[in-house]
Amino acid sequence: MKFVIMINKKLPVGNALNVVSHMMAGFVAEAGPAIRESMEVINYGHSPQRFYASKWPHIMLKAKNSGQIKKIIAAAEAQGVLHTYFADTMIEGGWELQRHRTQASTEDEHELLGAVLYGEPDQIDPLTKKLSLYQ
Repeated sequence: MKFVIMINKKLPVGNALNVVSHMMAGFVAEAGPAIRESMEVINYGHSPQRFYASKWPHIMLKAKNSGQIKKIIAAAEAQGVLHTYFADTMIEGGWELQRHRTQASTEDEHELLGAVLYGEPDQIDPLTKKLSLYQ
């Protein structure tokens, strides 16, 4: 298994980190018990320390633009690859305003700032092979 996190290259680093943290929180919240179990989150430390992480890789990739992310998401949906994404309507203002803006617009109108894919490498790698590593 693996996670692939795609970030729109136009985002400044601080915004990119914000997008990644929100997407991962949303992904984990949306995943059912079987998916969460497959993530194999383990404690790397000793109680009461909290060194938790998934044993699966988290690959950070840079997308050229929203269109490239949308194309990959469409292919992921067609293959049943688990995913979530983050739109421009979700970046400024409080959560209530962000939710209103997101619901008041169509998915076609959204500029995607990032996306997370989770699944088998042989499903995900062909979808993301044209992206470069985020550095």
